[in-house]
Amino acid sequence: MPNYKQAPKLYHNKTDYKSNNFYQLPQDLMDSIFQQLDGKCGNQIKLMTVLLGTLGDGSFGVSEKWVCERTGMIQQTYNTARKALVKRGWIYLENGYIFVLPEVIRTMNGATEE
Repeated sequence: MPNYKQAPKLYHNKTDYKSNNFYQLPQDLMDSIFQQLDGKCGNQIKLMTVLLGTLGDGSFGVSEKWVCERTGMIQQTYNTARKALVKRGWIYLENGYIFVLPEVIRTMNGATEE
């Protein structure tokens, strides 16, 4: 049975991180993603984490290979997750760009997965 009276304090030594590259994600946006996607949508969560955590000013190409290397997904799984996020209205592809729509994610009105 969970103990709701006293939560454990979180600790991790950030000096152990040997890279200047890290995902910095808005907590409210990630909370919204987690609330809308259940455990069966783990690859969609992975993809959203990578897309939101990567420089999004249009200067960086996000290849299938690059995403798959980061997430451990295979190409088919990546394509399935991406299509589900497009259907949900969270991302769209146009003219060689992937657009992520945080305002749609936050509304919690995205289309549901089949």
